[in-house]
Amino acid sequence: MPKSVAVALLLFVVLGLLFTYPLPLHLADAVEDRQDALLNVWITAWDGHQLLSDPLRLFEANIFDPYPHTLAYSELLLGNGLLALPITAASGNPVLGYNLVLLLSFVLSGLGAYLLAFELCRSRGAGLVAGAIYAFSSYRLTNLAQAQLLITQWLPFALLALIHLLRRPRPRRVAAFVLFFCLQALSSFYYAFLLGLTVGGYLLWALLARRSRHALHRAAIPALLLAALLCALVLIPFAWPYFQVQRELGFERSLADSEPFSASLRQYGLVPPASVLSGLWLPSDDTPLSGGYPPDALFPGLIALALAVWGLIRGRGTVRWFFFLLLLAAFVLSLGPRLYLAPGRPAPLDASLPYAWLYAVVPGFKALRAPARFDVLVTLSLAMLAGYGVAALERTVRRPGVARGGIGALLLALALLELWVWPAAQAELVPVGETVPPVVRWLAEQPPGSILELPMAFTPGGPQLEYQYLSTYHWQTTPDGYSGFIPPKHGQIVYEMERFPSERSVSLLQALGVRYAILHSNRYPPRRWQEMEAALAEAGDLWLVESFGPDLVYQVQSRAFDPASLQVEGYFPPRAAAGQPYSAYLIAINRGPRSYAVRPTDLVRAAVVWRQDEWSMGSQVEGDVPLVISPAGGAAVIPLALPAPTTPGAYELSLSEEGGPLGPWGAVAAVMVGQEGDSDFPVPVRLESWDLPAEARPGEALAVDLVWRALGKIDAYYSIYVKLLNNEGQAVAGWDGQPQNGAAPTLLWIPGETVKDRVVLDIPADAPPGEYTVEVGMYRARDLARCLTLDGAGLPVGSVNLGAARLRP
Repeated sequence: MPKSVAVALLLFVVLGLLFTYPLPLHLADAVEDRQDALLNVWITAWDGHQLLSDPLRLFEANIFDPYPHTLAYSELLLGNGLLALPITAASGNPVLGYNLVLLLSFVLSGLGAYLLAFELCRSRGAGLVAGAIYAFSSYRLTNLAQAQLLITQWLPFALLALIHLLRRPRPRRVAAFVLFFCLQALSSFYYAFLLGLTVGGYLLWALLARRSRHALHRAAIPALLLAALLCALVLIPFAWPYFQVQRELGFERSLADSEPFSASLRQYGLVPPASVLSGLWLPSDDTPLSGGYPPDALFPGLIALALAVWGLIRGRGTVRWFFFLLLLAAFVLSLGPRLYLAPGRPAPLDASLPYAWLYAVVPGFKALRAPARFDVLVTLSLAMLAGYGVAALERTVRRPGVARGGIGALLLALALLELWVWPAAQAELVPVGETVPPVVRWLAEQPPGSILELPMAFTPGGPQLEYQYLSTYHWQTTPDGYSGFIPPKHGQIVYEMERFPSERSVSLLQALGVRYAILHSNRYPPRRWQEMEAALAEAGDLWLVESFGPDLVYQVQSRAFDPASLQVEGYFPPRAAAGQPYSAYLIAINRGPRSYAVRPTDLVRAAVVWRQDEWSMGSQVEGDVPLVISPAGGAAVIPLALPAPTTPGAYELSLSEEGGPLGPWGAVAAVMVGQEGDSDFPVPVRLESWDLPAEARPGEALAVDLVWRALGKIDAYYSIYVKLLNNEGQAVAGWDGQPQNGAAPTLLWIPGETVKDRVVLDIPADAPPGEYTVEVGMYRARDLARCLTLDGAGLPVGSVNLGAARLRP
């Protein structure tokens, strides 16, 4: 290693320790925060663990069981995992491995930018200033907890390797470019996308800049094609699980999703909250926004800006103009699809920014959520231009040697003073080694299986990321977890476990294949824990096997679920709109004595056939099954969306499935296809009983008592209507609104439980005496769509006739 490179490396090591203080004092027992930092400790540790134990199942992480490819719910961080692997394996401490790699990202980012700037400017001072600006930017120092945003070190190395490859193609230079490109891609697919755009832009510039010494060599084309092929061969196996998750679970960002994570103009004037000198005259903001973190500080620094301008004016070499164009493009893209003056304050402009156009046409943009991350390219470009500025200033010194080196040292000191943040980091102590709870060490001694710790991580009393972090010591699988994407049915598991040890929750544990339920009694309110203790004493499928102070381990009795206990009926709205989506419904009624539960990955896959005379059209449709169906008449409503025929007429529609989570079933009905379709839909609710006075008088109130039963989990706010109808079916009195005048909204009804309600009808004083009937029904509050409740047989009914009421004179 050349002496100058060794000196630069040592300098960036010292600066890395200073700019991350006090974290270097707690490398083995603390992290930046207990949110994203712990998530990234887990990812880094999982990468290393799985590479050693089962590399072919790298993406089958131990969270969100039984969903597949759960590591693909967040950044892969494989570059960090490879670097941390020997440290974690030797020490047995995932926190130590993670923190050392985090510090290394500052060192390598600075060194990479130093080498790139030195190659472009042939000045060590330019390299040191560029390395400092790039490694210790405001953006990096306000995201110390998010390792996926700090892994920027391979970007300059990849660009440097590309420049060497284009100038003089050689096999080792192809290998270097492939190595650094793949390291960046496997560390962060976000930055892989940014690096890909940068490489593409540089190749286009090299084709045009034929007179530059960095221009494209004529023999470089085959080498570039070989490099692209090798990168694809390396990256496709790692990218494929992300495509599968996106296709199967709809993991795709909308354009609106990116707006809260776009940079605003004000953020380019914000400095990190603990900035020593810049904070005296520039604002900072530590108010949490989306994701629980304050907005990114993106102030580039006046020294860096001044040097960049000077580098553009007096710098040598045409490559500086490429970095100028890259800076402009990255700045505009960092603003996202819509211009914001400040976070949450859009500019009064109707025009969309270029990010919105690229989102519509460029593959990959729909997987991105945070346009602000383009600031990495802004900072890299600014650092290179500042390097050109330093080199230009050094050339103005007539005598070489100490004086010229002094210019570079002075500019480096000024840049560092402007970037100085003290303290930039914080140290949150976490359990490691002997301080790991005994129940975690006990789990490490058990055979591999599924566990669930209660209360669940992100519920009241739950420790958020602590369960997941501590799983690095035992690696048991769990249905719980946290990541950048949460699978769609995880909320149903959380809902059921809030009532543990109810019969429904225990049945769900059995369907999920959970072996041990670990109860952390000290995380529950005392009264709630007393209720749980009483219920646990009567639970038949749970028994206590170990206790570690407040941490109790209950083994869950395994159980097979027989779909023969289910009665599956179909409800097909009688009218469908030609060529439009049509919703059919399955109603699964549990006639057994125990709850029927399924896994979140279990889907109904029904064969669909439309028939008219000798014509038929077949297809297949999938539908989500609620995770738990209550016993003794509990019901689940499963909507199935399928296309209707394009030709109007009378059709026979049949749906069936030979084997699946509901067992074999089939349903047939006649459907009229025309211009309009029916929008009625069933809900798992039954009017259990009612009390209707036999007589009333005009001008008085008629009180109707209703008892509703929730047959399953209700997914929306529904309103109830009650009407007093005359012999002609006209309403002479009525009431509608949410149950108990809004005190018992349907969204909060608990499956299996009853809700009592009293509705009072004000009878008009001029209502004629005679026989009247009372009708009750439901509708959806947000769009007034009529709901169909279920009768005693589980069949949908539009309304319930409560009987007659006589109005006496």
